[in-house]
Amino acid sequence: MLEYEELKNVNILYVEDEDIIREHVTEMLQEVCNEIFTAKDGECGYQLFKEKQNHINIIISDIQMPVLSGLEMAKKIRKIDNHVPIIFTTAFSDSSYLYESINIGIDAYIEKPINIIHLFKTIRKTLTPFLEREKNLRNAYTDKLTGIKNRSALDVQIEK
Repeated sequence: MLEYEELKNVNILYVEDEDIIREHVTEMLQEVCNEIFTAKDGECGYQLFKEKQNHINIIISDIQMPVLSGLEMAKKIRKIDNHVPIIFTTAFSDSSYLYESINIGIDAYIEKPINIIHLFKTIRKTLTPFLEREKNLRNAYTDKLTGIKNRSALDVQIEK
């Protein structure tokens, strides 16, 4: 999993109604990513997003769920944050889901069963702008020779 080293600072909201799938995928994500917030349906996912939105870098969600579907959850989230990347997973290859997903502004669409390597690649591709910004910030505040925080990092700490 070394090739996914850049995902170690990524926080994910993962919404899945199937307990076994949610637990399995969460275990895999925890091996690579920083923090995984999980929800069992769209309503719980939406509430968790509202509570943790400043800590969530990407959302991965099933489409068909009880209480509130992934599509409806995504619509509500888009009213709060139009930029957070959202990846949908589904066992159904219904073109109407795909069209509605495009209209909502979904970033990627993965069919189940989830291939975890494909999921990691999709997360990395979807988060490329975020990962580049993190890398640039790290480089701006770190001495290239020693790897120690530099004067710019000290100035930021002093201002805080």
